[in-house]
Amino acid sequence: MGEPSVSRTTEHLTRLAVEIAAEMELEVLSVKVSGGGGHRIVRLDVDRAGPVGVNLADCENLSVAIGGAIEDTALFGAPYSLEVSSPGIDRPIQTDDDARRNTGRRVVVETRLPLSGKTRFHGVLAGVSGSNWIVRGEDGTEWAVPSEMVIRACQDCRF
Repeated sequence: MGEPSVSRTTEHLTRLAVEIAAEMELEVLSVKVSGGGGHRIVRLDVDRAGPVGVNLADCENLSVAIGGAIEDTALFGAPYSLEVSSPGIDRPIQTDDDARRNTGRRVVVETRLPLSGKTRFHGVLAGVSGSNWIVRGEDGTEWAVPSEMVIRACQDCRF
């Protein structure tokens, strides 16, 4: 009998990673398994909600824990590479869940129509209220930006 399909392996690995990451107060954003036969490549993007986010030590600790779980479950019958990383500051903020996770971080949010005479808001993402993303400018001004009006947003990015 051969190795399980990539999709079944990814599903199993995702459940395992989400459980282990939660114990470390991390969230799994994506799991990708590629390759086959002789060598699999496993890539996990993780984050921690709030201003601190995820750091190198978090990625290293999660990699060790997940690597151990992969070995314990014999998930792969062949060699594999495991890559655990943060989503990066240029990852788009697209959903209310992304906004929740980025609360407390510096962001740039661009809207399709002007709000308070502006289409670009620079500041700290202060939270999510209903379907609004609350952006606080350096002067303390807060804007409630409806998520459906956002065309681009990311952490302290330049566009």
